[in-house]
Amino acid sequence: MEIIVPGIVYLVGAGPGDPELLTLKALRLIKNCDALVHDALIPDEITKEAGKNTEIFHVGKRAGKCSVPQAETNDLILKLAKEGKNVVRLKGGDPFVFVDKEKKTVNWRDLAKSSDSLVIFMGIKNIEFIVEELILGGLDKSTKCAVIQEATLKNQKCLIEKLDNLPDKIKDKEFLAPSIIIIGKIVEFKVNNNITKVSDVYLPDINKVQLYNKSQK
Repeated sequence: MEIIVPGIVYLVGAGPGDPELLTLKALRLIKNCDALVHDALIPDEITKEAGKNTEIFHVGKRAGKCSVPQAETNDLILKLAKEGKNVVRLKGGDPFVFVDKEKKTVNWRDLAKSSDSLVIFMGIKNIEFIVEELILGGLDKSTKCAVIQEATLKNQKCLIEKLDNLPDKIKDKEFLAPSIIIIGKIVEFKVNNNITKVSDVYLPDINKVQLYNKSQK
């Protein structure tokens, strides 16, 4: 009787997006895995590092776009591992920051004075509410804020604005996800003369990629 030894699932972070910022271990795992299950924040230049026989599954999520339910992604990873395949679940950024877990309601008013600086991930969609709550919680309207979209990639852009003007400025400048929002004193440490060039790569258009679906099973 054939015995199938379960494969290993590796949760790997791709960093901010520039392929040259991958860790050596992440690159080794991508090159040698049997299956690569990745999200929408992974440039094609990274997925192309996978071996020629690697099965690649796009399970991305982007706000307002067609996406793969988390339960289906979990089922897919489990199925592949049970088949004896070594699986890389590749996520943009630090996988332990973006790992999917139980959603908890954030009390922005309590956070308003909890620190001299706040760093907000995935906050673009709710920025009007977030700013309103922070101000009601006592944060000064003139607090300096920064927004960086697609850091390290070709489409990288940045703005600095006062807290009360932030939602309008984000809308006016057409900032989209993935963007990071930084609020408070840390913004004053912005480096104006950055000698490092941004990468020449772009995030793939989620409207033009083949997302995984159950029929692929």
